[in-house]
Amino acid sequence: MKKPEIIIEKGREKDELHALSYEFFDAVNEYNKEHTDQAHVVVLACDSKGGASFMVGDTEMCVKEFCESAVRHKGFLDLLKGILDKLQD
Repeated sequence: MKKPEIIIEKGREKDELHALSYEFFDAVNEYNKEHTDQAHVVVLACDSKGGASFMVGDTEMCVKEFCESAVRHKGFLDLLKGILDKLQD
């Protein structure tokens, strides 16, 4: 797995949403150190100030899981439709 690239938006270094996302990011990386079948994770988090999102693992695996989730869960399908609409703007 690639070395993680961490980008923190200016001003978010100490806010609560960033801390929450970073805690989960650390937990995923710790999990992956202990398991040969590593997790591939995408977290999208935002509040009125901006985002605190991350991705760990293989992009293709994450895309596959997202597409499978969009077939099974309306919320993921709505997110996908929203992304496609935004890209067409």
